[in-house]
Amino acid sequence: MAFKLEYCLSDTYNVGDDLNPWLWPQLLGDLVVEDSSRYFLGIGTILTEKRLNKELLGAKEIIIFSSGAWEWNVPTLGGNCTVYGVRGPRTAKKLDLNPESVVGDGAYLIREVEFPKAEMQKGKVGFIPHHRSEDYIDWDKVCQEIGLTYITAKQPVEQFLLALQECEYVVTEAMHGAIIADALRIPWKGVRFSPAFDDEKWYDFAESMDVKLMLHDLPFMSMNKMSYGKLLENSYKE
Repeated sequence: MAFKLEYCLSDTYNVGDDLNPWLWPQLLGDLVVEDSSRYFLGIGTILTEKRLNKELLGAKEIIIFSSGAWEWNVPTLGGNCTVYGVRGPRTAKKLDLNPESVVGDGAYLIREVEFPKAEMQKGKVGFIPHHRSEDYIDWDKVCQEIGLTYITAKQPVEQFLLALQECEYVVTEAMHGAIIADALRIPWKGVRFSPAFDDEKWYDFAESMDVKLMLHDLPFMSMNKMSYGKLLENSYKE
């Protein structure tokens, strides 16, 4: 039975979300179509009341595989929901699912598909900010000044993968930067900076993989003037 991909579509590139239209057609082939009353929810923190209980209310079927839930705005799983697995134990608990429903983040499946390869460059350390952190700081300039390689999440998936593979080590505020690095066996450390940073989803993915997570805080600053309203908007966006 064919289905349509349902994921968070950003105004700009965002590699964590953009993995969906890149990865699933490679794995699932002709099952992925542009128009269907059945929806496939894969990578991302997309299990919300708004999405499942309002936007997809009339869906014939909602197929859930490796998705995550927020700490708030938890949906009710209706009779049209088929759960093949969720991202982590915290999502399973929020949705009142059996612990056996935990399968991890779907981004780990990049190891099962073909993608461009790049050689690791000894001593090269990458820094991946959360995509909303780029509203505050010119990370490219900062990284140049301190000798890190800036890797933006706002680029096509394959370009991101090439840039990541050149690194011996990665520091990342983007959760899918950590997950993809982990899948590719690139050592990484997680950091917090953006007001939009969400610890809960990091622990959700880490606990599903028995990863001992330690997040390091970066002092917050902004090179751009932003209203309190904009800060709040960035903090509570889906």
